[in-house]
Amino acid sequence: MGWFARRLFFEVAYRVGLTPWDHADPPPELVEVIEGDRKLSPGRALDLGCGTGNSSIYMAEHGWAVTGVDFAGFAVDRARRKARTRGLDIDLRRADVTQLAGAGVDGPFDLVFDLGCFHGLDAEARERYALEAARVSGDGATYLLFADAPFGRRGPQAVPREAVERQFDAAFELIEALPGTGPGAPYWYTMRRHR
Repeated sequence: MGWFARRLFFEVAYRVGLTPWDHADPPPELVEVIEGDRKLSPGRALDLGCGTGNSSIYMAEHGWAVTGVDFAGFAVDRARRKARTRGLDIDLRRADVTQLAGAGVDGPFDLVFDLGCFHGLDAEARERYALEAARVSGDGATYLLFADAPFGRRGPQAVPREAVERQFDAAFELIEALPGTGPGAPYWYTMRRHR
């Protein structure tokens, strides 16, 4: 699916409410680094593919200064309304995650978070995405990425674990790759930006 078709798909999906990926509760892996045993000190966070802002809102409610980015305008509008309702000041932008500089998104961020955006990109876009993620991540920043691995169904363009690790190894050290929850073979990757 090309960029325009992908964007149209998500705009329509958010408008009609066909968004099974849009969970209200934050994933346990994010909770772990926000308030669990691996808790990070609040700083600046970037939510790549933020959708309707659930994860951005969760991080902001726990003291993080959050920027959320998504190319689906309807989703970003909903995220802004939800943040305003909660009295939160979150920088939510309609932008392409592969062109953050063009949208004025600059780091350094202490935490970069992606709940299923990367695996929906084609190979060329993944390369641009990885460069942008590295560019905006501060030295020693944590990068938490959820990506589906191949499992033979239609849907996101699944990415083999080895390909994910290769894509980011120039800028990030892989701390761990753990199987996630849900259908198929998803993985949660925790990486740290090289100093």
